[in-house]
Order: sequence, then structure tokens, then C-alpha cells
Amino acid sequence: MNLLNKFKALPKRDIGLTVLIIFIILLLILGCKTFIYGSYVSTNAVGISQIKLENNELIVAGNIADSASGFSGYKYRIDDEKLYLKLRYSLVNDLNPSGHFSIKIVDDDLKDVKKVFFQGGKTEDIKLLLSR
Repeated sequence: MNLLNKFKALPKRDIGLTVLIIFIILLLILGCKTFIYGSYVSTNAVGISQIKLENNELIVAGNIADSASGFSGYKYRIDDEKLYLKLRYSLVNDLNPSGHFSIKIVDDDLKDVKKVFFQGGKTEDIKLLLSR
């Protein structure tokens, strides 16, 4: 018996239940992405209030202009004496209650960093934050 015949042999109630379960799982994934993980924001949406780079430590603080966004995380990479910082925001919720962020990065490779850039969601969306 091939797969199609097995599918046709299932009661309609089981097929409906399977479709409902798949739909609920997809909604949960979308909800986690929207409310918990978030997405990377444009450089124009964020204001930096403090940036300090000393030896192997970087401190960056600021806020987002949008009141409905909560800071959910960041990612950084160091390439050729340049640090690229990306900020992630989700909709405000209990896990991410504020648009304010304060980041402290400790990395031995920071000693060689000459420039710090804020990078948005797109690769070409880059803003220089600090040059030393």
C-alpha cells in the first residue's frame, strides 16, 4: 500500500486534527519569533547614548525610537580591526519590557579593534559609532 492510499484510508477526523496541530505549531513558532527572539533593526531606529572601548571591553548603551519594541539581544563580529554590532528587538512583553539596552562585551580580540560599527538588518546598513 503506497503513501497516498494510506492517507486516503485515514478517517477525516484524523486529517482535520493533524492539520489543526500543524497550524498551532506554526502559530507558536511565529509567536516566538515575534515576541521573544525578535529581528535586527535599522541603524536609523536606534540612538546610542554611551559607547566606551578600552582594552578588551566594550560598553554600549542606548534606546530605540519605537515605544512598542523591546530589546531582545545582540550579536557582534570582529573583522580586520573592525567590530560590527547588530541589535535585535521584538514586540514589548514581559521578557523584553523595554527598548533601552546596555551591553558589555569582554573579548581579548577587542584590543586590536580600531572602529566600532552598528549594523542594521541589511549588510549595507552600517553606521560608524567609534573610531580610535
